[in-house]
Amino acid sequence: MKKRIIYKKWIFEVDVKRTKEVYAKIDLGSPESCICSGCKNFSINREEIYPNEFKSLLNELGIDYKKESEVVHYCKLENGSHFYGGWFHFKGKILSGVDSRQELNLNDNSLSMISMTDDFKVAFSKDGALSFFDSDEFDELVQVDFSAHSEWIIDKNLELD
Repeated sequence: MKKRIIYKKWIFEVDVKRTKEVYAKIDLGSPESCICSGCKNFSINREEIYPNEFKSLLNELGIDYKKESEVVHYCKLENGSHFYGGWFHFKGKILSGVDSRQELNLNDNSLSMISMTDDFKVAFSKDGALSFFDSDEFDELVQVDFSAHSEWIIDKNLELD
């Protein structure tokens, strides 16, 4: 059964049951599956990185917020915080609201993100990159992208630039 979920300027049609089924089969999210210090820092600090609004939205969509499809450490910022990006997926579609992924040219895309907090942004697009879902479901996936700033909380000797 599909459910309509409204978030800000978007209306989604979501197969919450199927999304929960897929996430229930996943043991670890991307940062726990990786050995790099950037991912270790992210996974230990996840509860502080994700705003409650984001965790609530993911829960409503059927997504386990501790099982990211991908997390990337981009860089250390001038203010000392670390810039991360990542994404999740849910089975469904965008009924209303723009696809946040905009093609700049043949080989380049840009995401139009909205702020949840000063340190956290989110975007929604039709994409299935590194998805946990079966390949025959890729046409019915929405990617939930995020960008975040985080403090470095693990061993300073492991800190990335």
